[in-house]
Amino acid sequence: MRAFKFWRRVGPIVLHYKLTEVWFQMKGANADPKARAATWHRLHEMHAQDSLDVILELRGLFVKIGQVMSSRADFVPRQYCDKFASLQDAVPPWPKDRVEAIVRESLRETQNRAMADVFESFGEVLGSASIGQCHQATLTPEFASIGKYRGRKNVAVKVMHSDAEKRFKNDFKIFRALCKVALPGWDPILRELEMQMMTEFDYVNEARSLEIARCNILNSPYANKVRIPQPVRELCSKNLLVMEYLPGKKLAVAIEERLANILGGDVDLARKVLKAKQQALFDSKDVGHKRGKKFSFEDLSDMIANEGGQSNMSLLRKGAKALHVSAMTRDARKKLNLLLDVAGHQIFQDGIFNGDAHPGNILELDCGRLGLIDYGQCRTLTQHDRLALA
Repeated sequence: MRAFKFWRRVGPIVLHYKLTEVWFQMKGANADPKARAATWHRLHEMHAQDSLDVILELRGLFVKIGQVMSSRADFVPRQYCDKFASLQDAVPPWPKDRVEAIVRESLRETQNRAMADVFESFGEVLGSASIGQCHQATLTPEFASIGKYRGRKNVAVKVMHSDAEKRFKNDFKIFRALCKVALPGWDPILRELEMQMMTEFDYVNEARSLEIARCNILNSPYANKVRIPQPVRELCSKNLLVMEYLPGKKLAVAIEERLANILGGDVDLARKVLKAKQQALFDSKDVGHKRGKKFSFEDLSDMIANEGGQSNMSLLRKGAKALHVSAMTRDARKKLNLLLDVAGHQIFQDGIFNGDAHPGNILELDCGRLGLIDYGQCRTLTQHDRLALA
């Protein structure tokens, strides 16, 4: 049934692209490059939203593939990247009663206790993803200090969707068929993705990886700059992961909000500025001085004025806003450099790192530190591997 739904929606899109490709092959050298580019642009604009709708209808593996595509603007059309970006943190959640049923069953198996014995409250959805979703909850006093757990009563509870593993195996078969027809270059990516993702279907393993990564960070030079949540190992099972809740927001959201505040609360303008910077980066306009024009200070100040409907803004006001943005950019760059340093330390020093790092896994915490979450695809390297990479 899933295969039928997929091809019923995706088949016409693939056919449209294939016919367009054949048309340009027939025209050969006579095809106008500008007309060719405009045609592909219209095609991407036409089908990006339809593709997102298919992903949200079928979920499963298709959400994960959409997340991967959204962060690969180096070879995925910009229209698809923009549409699929919402999959990083805005996947519609499953009904709460279905989630609570999974939690109750897991707690009966691991603790032989009722859900009310373990949680004082089981609240809002913190995020929904391809395999499961995460809720904020509060532990009862009895379980707030169980075993070696020394975190707070407020926890994040990650719940795996029922039949997630079976659904993913079937979805890989469907997508492998799509790759043969329309995306032959994706075959190596799909094989790597399958090898990585099929390790995610046991939250006990993720809890173990989370604890190792957390202990490594606590014993690293970054202990006061980065936090990784502590799992409550006694409450974890194959489909349930309970861990310390880290109060904060996604780093990307924090940057966007900070920029919007500088621009007088204009969230839409903030998103346009960030998208323009990102586009310039992927167009190689903002990578060093040897590859075209940079996205300059003047470009930034003009965009703030013109896009904000304030083309008559004085040079002083434009400059002041651009200076604030420039200061914010330096702060964001420091955080990104910190992330790179931490990733390098985990890879080369610890030999264990997150194999699925993306913007949805990076938090800016209320305490000012960065929070790293979601270690479901943890990778380990031997000393020989690390020396070879170095």
